[in-house]
Amino acid sequence: MKKIYILSMLSAGIIYAQDAKIKIENASFPIQEFKNRHELVQNGQNEKTSVAVVQDTLWYTLNKHGYRNQSWGGFYTVKAPYPSATLQLNHFGAKFMNSSPILISGLEIAAQRQASSPSASVPVRIYLCNLDANGNAQMPGIDSVQVVLTGTTIQFPGANFNIPKLVNGNFAIVYRNISTVAGDTIRAWMNNAGTTSFTVPARQYGEGIGLMSIKIGTAAPVHTVTTNMFGVNWDNEFLVAPRVSFSITANASHQPTANCLQTVLFSGNPSHHLTNKFFNMFAFTTAWGPFTGTLGSPVPAGQFLYNWSVGGASPTATTQNATTNYTNNGVMPVSFTCKYLKQNDSGIMVSDTYTGSITVSGCTTTAISDINSLEQSITLFPNPAGSHLNIKSEIENVKYSVLNMLGETVLSGKVQMGLNDINISQLKPGVYFVRFNASNKERVIKVVKE
Repeated sequence: MKKIYILSMLSAGIIYAQDAKIKIENASFPIQEFKNRHELVQNGQNEKTSVAVVQDTLWYTLNKHGYRNQSWGGFYTVKAPYPSATLQLNHFGAKFMNSSPILISGLEIAAQRQASSPSASVPVRIYLCNLDANGNAQMPGIDSVQVVLTGTTIQFPGANFNIPKLVNGNFAIVYRNISTVAGDTIRAWMNNAGTTSFTVPARQYGEGIGLMSIKIGTAAPVHTVTTNMFGVNWDNEFLVAPRVSFSITANASHQPTANCLQTVLFSGNPSHHLTNKFFNMFAFTTAWGPFTGTLGSPVPAGQFLYNWSVGGASPTATTQNATTNYTNNGVMPVSFTCKYLKQNDSGIMVSDTYTGSITVSGCTTTAISDINSLEQSITLFPNPAGSHLNIKSEIENVKYSVLNMLGETVLSGKVQMGLNDINISQLKPGVYFVRFNASNKERVIKVVKE
């Protein structure tokens, strides 16, 4: 087993590469353990439900370890008592970002007993904590549970509180080895996250949510983030999870405009949990994709948090709002689905579907013919585009307007015959529509700004 040693020293809460040793040990992460926790059971449970109660275990830190890079595993070895009298690192965990009420019934960790421990079982206490103004875990915690580590390979032990705790806001989960037997040792498993500067793209998470408790001499222990603690650009987070229950709202309707270019809006206020990457695996994969590991994504191909079908085509958009261009008048079908995929292994919990229609007007037969003729006169490239668009026109005085996904004009002007350079550096990355008009002729081209 390969070992990495990073020399470091704590002074005023900062680790320097000089004195005490913090040791990360590499190990092969048990892929089957990860895979077992992410087998989808897509049985349509609670399909077409606008409001539902979700029960889940938020294995966010474990998902980050396994989703994009499953070839590496690591743990920090924790002895009892801690071998250094001047420097002690004895609480390990991570923070969870949340802004809506949730009921936390219990806690889980990923850890193991080291085979050299004198005891056959090593007790560990897991704490649920509020965060202080600096984002550090506050001790004593809101509540705690105790588990024991018996196996010498990775385990996922957990327990429930006597009374579930209602939490409204960010929180943390940390744990420590509480054995009183000298030499009892555990291995605290971490994910392989790095900062946004990390050289391996699959590890560029950079959130700074990992926590460790640092105690220097007789000073009170301080919980601090693990960013750079195990080396420059490392952002390891210990594998912890809350067992949660919460209500989720995912209703939808549309607000169309009555012309050829339609903007369809997600209506109502979806639950914060629906769009939170710490909760919804659809939101998680949107934030951390694309998948680059070996198992295949936990989210099936073609599945997204939002799926729009506008005008009978499916999907025409996978964003919260959808814009499409029509070339015919009439009543066009619209459908919308938003989904919640649990963080644990139980598959889709909520799938809310809306169906409706749009009445399209202002797209005459003449306009259709004009669009076809203008298509032969305008060329736009590159697409996707960076900071500039090139527009080649075979006719003079063509007006253009750039519309965002809400149908709002964000840029407009005029192009002349020949090659025209349009600066779009001020636009945010995303999908846009460029509308051209000349002598009652119209054409719309979809453009992706990178």
